[in-house]
Order: sequence, then structure tokens, then C-alpha cells
Amino acid sequence: MLKSRQLIAEQQFAATQKKKKPVQKEKDNAGKERLEQTARLRALRLGKEAADQEVTDPKIPSAADQGGSEDKAQGTTDSDGEVDLLEIPSHLRRQTNEVG
Repeated sequence: MLKSRQLIAEQQFAATQKKKKPVQKEKDNAGKERLEQTARLRALRLGKEAADQEVTDPKIPSAADQGGSEDKAQGTTDSDGEVDLLEIPSHLRRQTNEVG
């Protein structure tokens, strides 16, 4: 009788394990998808933050600016110390207009 109870328990345990396999795979896939989505959103957020930082603080060189030529005109000053807006790139003009 003891062996039959043990045998029944082992059979029930084996049946439970079989049922758990597909559920565990589904959970693993869902977790993997969630991690991929989080990584994608994080990359987008970091890219946006870098772009915002470049617009708000153009003094800090970005990775794209470091590899480029050094002779690009970001804006020139005339004899009065005024910044010539024609030399400033359009994406920086908005910031200049907000300041002054």
C-alpha cells in the first residue's frame, strides 16, 4: 500500500511537471519580450536626452561633432560683440531667440 501511494504521488508530480513546461516557456518568452522592449525604450530615451542636451547646451561636443571638421562656423561675433545670426545653424537659432 505504501508503494502504491508513493507511485500515485510520483505520477501526479510528473503530470504537474509536464503541465508546467509550456507555462514556464511562455513566462520566459514574455520576460524576454519585456526586456527587449525595455532596452528599445531605454535606447530611444537616451537618444532623445542626448539630442535635447545638444540643443540646450551646444558647448558640450557630441559624438558626431568630435569626428567632424573643426572649421565649421557655429556663429560669429562682429566688432560690437553681437552674434551674427546668419552664421548660426537653424536648430540653434530658436535657443538664441529664447535667450535674447
